[in-house]
Amino acid sequence: MHHVGHVDWDFSEPPAGYAGSAEGYASSCLIGSHTGAVHTDLSISKLEPGGWTGLHLHSFESAVYVLAGTPVLNIDGHQNQLRTGDYALLPIGMPHGWANPADGGGQAQLLVHSTPQRRPSGQRPADTFFLHADAAEPSGRPSPINSPVSRFLGHYAGTPPQQEALRVDDRVRDRDPAGMDTALLAYSGISVKMMVDRGLGAELLVMFMVDYERAVPRRLTITPSRRLTSSSKAR
Repeated sequence: MHHVGHVDWDFSEPPAGYAGSAEGYASSCLIGSHTGAVHTDLSISKLEPGGWTGLHLHSFESAVYVLAGTPVLNIDGHQNQLRTGDYALLPIGMPHGWANPADGGGQAQLLVHSTPQRRPSGQRPADTFFLHADAAEPSGRPSPINSPVSRFLGHYAGTPPQQEALRVDDRVRDRDPAGMDTALLAYSGISVKMMVDRGLGAELLVMFMVDYERAVPRRLTITPSRRLTSSSKAR
C-alpha cells in the first residue's frame, strides 16, 4: 500500500494516554491504522515553549527527527540538548521524556516514526506507560549530542552539492575514474544518509534521508528538496 498526504500543523490534542502527564505537547498521526498500516505509525508532534512530557516508555520502537526548535530529550538517564537536524532512537522500554524550555526560542517540531504491535481490529491495549507525571525538565546543563552519553542520537541536516562534497580533484594514480568514481557518477544528484538503523541500535525500523540536487540527469529541473524516509521491519 502507499499513502500520500499533507502535513498540517494546526492541531492541539495530546496523544491518547498523555492527559495529565504532559503540558503544551500535541501530536497528529499521519500514517497508521486509519490509512491501512499495521506495523507503521508516522506522526508529527510539537512542544510549545515551556511544554513537557513526564518520563515514560513504550512497548514499541521509535525514531525521532527534529524538524524545528531546540527540545531537550531525557533518555537513558541523561538530558540531551537537541536542535534542528538531530535524530534519536527510542528503544523498546527505554524511559524518556521531552521538555522545551520557555527560553528555548519557540515551538519545537518533531517527526516520529513508530512500530506499533499488530493487533486484532478494535483491540487497542495501552502501549505507553508513564513512570511519573512530573515534568521531565532539564536539571543542570543538558549534554550536546556528541558527548559520550548520547549513544542513541545523531545529527544530519543535509548534504552539500555532490561536486563539492565528493569532488575528486586529481586522477587516481594516473588512471581514469573507475569503481567508486563511476558509482558516484551513476548516482549523480542523489545522496542517501542512513540515520537510525542497526548501527544506532534499531531492531525494527530504519530512518534515512534522501537529498535531491536541483538538476538531475534525464529529468526536468526541479527545486531543491529533501525526503525523509523511514520504514518498519516485519516482526
